[in-house]
Amino acid sequence: MEVDLKSFKDLIRGRVTILFGAPMVGKTLFAHLLSREFDNPILLKVDNNYKDEYKEINKKLKYIEITSPQQLLFQIKNLMVNVETLIIIDSLTTSASDIIGERMYTSPRAFNELAQFYDAVFNRLAKFRGLATSLVICHEKLLDFKTGEIGPRLNLVTLRNVDLVLRMVEEEGKRKIKVWRKREKVDPRSIEKVELEA
Repeated sequence: MEVDLKSFKDLIRGRVTILFGAPMVGKTLFAHLLSREFDNPILLKVDNNYKDEYKEINKKLKYIEITSPQQLLFQIKNLMVNVETLIIIDSLTTSASDIIGERMYTSPRAFNELAQFYDAVFNRLAKFRGLATSLVICHEKLLDFKTGEIGPRLNLVTLRNVDLVLRMVEEEGKRKIKVWRKREKVDPRSIEKVELEA
């Protein structure tokens, strides 16, 4: 199903959304095109691999260069938002190297610090839920070697403050965005009957 940018805006409006995918699949370009649908788009630019042409896509897109994880948290906390605000973070997973530094990704302490940082980012964005719209761009990773399942390169516990997780892929020369996870509407009946396996 093809969706125009206005319909996509309606889908994510007021939500905290993650858009993840492989490198160079078009996540950044898509975010820039989407920003034209909002009156107050803000890009918190963590990634340094930006082309100058991106700035030509939307002249009203406000760029804020982010140089450290602490600055990202500070900027989110101090944003002035309204219903026409789109907050783009590109790319949250790029900040991992600033947190981990010279340590290895397999270090439990480094992994915990990274998860706490991601959790803090999504917690702050969740405070804008229902008002501003957040689009957080992330890289992808292999979650399960047996099934080949791909997910966002985040600790999945951090998704508790996220409403929608989307994956951008390229198939047969076309870019597609697929819903990977979404927050269910609160319905107590949906969990009244649970199977218990012993």
